[in-house]
Amino acid sequence: MENAASGYPSGDLPHQRTREKTVIAKPRPGRGQPTRYKPEYSDQAKKLCELGATCKELAEAFGVDRKTIRNWQVANPEFRQAIEAGRRVALGDGPSFKRAIKAAVEAAGVSATVVSQANAIVRYAPDLVEPLLGDAMSFNHAVREAVRRRKAASQR
Repeated sequence: MENAASGYPSGDLPHQRTREKTVIAKPRPGRGQPTRYKPEYSDQAKKLCELGATCKELAEAFGVDRKTIRNWQVANPEFRQAIEAGRRVALGDGPSFKRAIKAAVEAAGVSATVVSQANAIVRYAPDLVEPLLGDAMSFNHAVREAVRRRKAASQR
């Protein structure tokens, strides 16, 4: 029996849901748009990742969506390996970013205590940074105020 309004057999309207298990169709070769991926993209992606490019930036460089970059990584192992290799070069095998900052601070002769105090000022008393930099307030006074605000925040 057909539904007169739609021409579909009754009970088979496309928008009706059934309680049957949903079967996900496997992709069939030759279906959909052909891929825009080219083998030379692997070398380009590696060079971009060595410079610190993200997936979003790769997508912009290749003129595709960010999801397409992810799909290319799944479908093309050489593309994924090139991106991973580029990121390893960008991140380096040396110390992490925080360790590099710590090493730079120590090389400049600034103690870890002073860095910690400065972090407390920035986090708990950001309104005091400008007067501190403009020499309108002493560093020790700003530290005391930041510590006071941190204690007040923890008591709430």
